[in-house]
Amino acid sequence: MEVSVKSATAPSLAAQVMARYRQTAQKYGPFFGQQIFTIVAQAPDLKYKEDVATGKNTFRQEVKAYILKAIDVESVSLLEKDVDGRPKIVLNEKKNDPSLVFEMVSPEFTKATRQNVIECIERLNKPGSKPMFFTAEELPMLNDLTKLSNQNVLNFYEEMSRKCMQLAETVRGYIDMNQRLQSDYLRQCGLNDDTTEIHVTATVTETNE
Repeated sequence: MEVSVKSATAPSLAAQVMARYRQTAQKYGPFFGQQIFTIVAQAPDLKYKEDVATGKNTFRQEVKAYILKAIDVESVSLLEKDVDGRPKIVLNEKKNDPSLVFEMVSPEFTKATRQNVIECIERLNKPGSKPMFFTAEELPMLNDLTKLSNQNVLNFYEEMSRKCMQLAETVRGYIDMNQRLQSDYLRQCGLNDDTTEIHVTATVTETNE
């Protein structure tokens, strides 16, 4: 009697990668159900680009403030082979929606230091730069440091507001000066401000040579 022995099915590529990086992959598990954070730029003046396009007098450069963006970690998955041929960890993998892709190394989210927040903000203005992410433990410090950056923007607006108010008072002075000039002239002519018409008669004498 012959006994056939079926060979064991070879593990899939995903299973092979998971077996190799299991300890690293497990470190991403605790982020499931949590939030991670980054900083995004927001222009307070939503009509700035429109004003520039239509030639309105406005600031020479667009002013940006910064807000914290919270990202719910809804899934943690393994990408056994990315376009570069290396395995990756993917957070929030969805079709037609940007995912967060990390190298298959222990998660090292950014510490909320002054220098890191400055770098995070600077990256916002560099095309192709990757965002920096912070864990919930960093949120209080991240909020404080972002508040400092926004305070500079607030100070700028308040200083410009004071300057504009001073300029407005200067223009108000021009209006008052013009009104006084008219009133003085009417008074000199024996008229008053209620008189709306001033008749001037000119006589032209022709001389025949």
